[in-house]
Amino acid sequence: MTGVALVGQNGHQLDAARVLAAGAQLVGAYDAPPGPGRHYPSLEALLDDPAVTLVSICAPRRADQPALILRALAAGKHVLAEKPLAMSHAALDDVVRHAAAYQRHCYEMDSSGEAPYVAVRRLLAAGQIGAVVQIIARKAYPYADWRPDDPAVDGGLIMQAAIHAARWIVQTCDQTVVRVAAHGTTAGPRPGVLMSAAGIQAQLAGGGVASISASYLHRAESGDWADDELRVYGSAGVIVAAGRARTLRVITAAGLRYHDASACEPMLEQVLARIRGAVPAPSPRRQHHATRVVISAAESAARAGAWLAVPDEP
Repeated sequence: MTGVALVGQNGHQLDAARVLAAGAQLVGAYDAPPGPGRHYPSLEALLDDPAVTLVSICAPRRADQPALILRALAAGKHVLAEKPLAMSHAALDDVVRHAAAYQRHCYEMDSSGEAPYVAVRRLLAAGQIGAVVQIIARKAYPYADWRPDDPAVDGGLIMQAAIHAARWIVQTCDQTVVRVAAHGTTAGPRPGVLMSAAGIQAQLAGGGVASISASYLHRAESGDWADDELRVYGSAGVIVAAGRARTLRVITAAGLRYHDASACEPMLEQVLARIRGAVPAPSPRRQHHATRVVISAAESAARAGAWLAVPDEP
């Protein structure tokens, strides 16, 4: 079994049950919740353990995460990192180059393989609504006092929340974003301090457009932790995916129909299959493009909504 080790707990860290369900073994952890396996006294001890093949990293400060990733890659480990994998294009460039040099896999934790997004991707690939023209994506979380003021801790609203919507555009809808413009506001529960809402506009390589709405203004009292919606308008129809619904609304000239959306492709299983060589790995350009989108969007928001190009891989 592939040996997995955990580093840090700031975010959606794996646990023993998820690792075992994916057909791997949790070997141990450093600076992470106690569980089965070894409790390493240092990161060096974890990286020196030959039983560890894949390291799952959730850095205490997301801005420091690239440095941890580089150490893991240099030790010959594959890496799965919490979002955002990096917070600048230069840092992401460095990670991509080192992963290639060491011939290691390096991925950002990704929810686009969950329901209902797998079903959306398959319908689009089958041409069910023609060419994609417009995408409207919403990701809203509740406000909480524990949300950090400093984006360096978790990436901030755009890089840790809007990135979900960016993945839907890039990975679910198979689109390449050319340019973005973003605006954010600190009005809301912690005025003047925490960015509570943001809007992102995007131009797509195929001539289409996309928009992202992200906020910390959802209400947990609704019974759902997040308020998500993806609408894809094509040249021959529309697909609507709402939250974790197990059905999609597909509207074409033939009318409205409901499509089963229960299919899922769990991220950890996909990563392990790529490491084992059972399935091909996506190109660095495809796997990191959504991260590039939100890095450029965060830079745009800091520059009063200037249109900025989304760079390609180095």
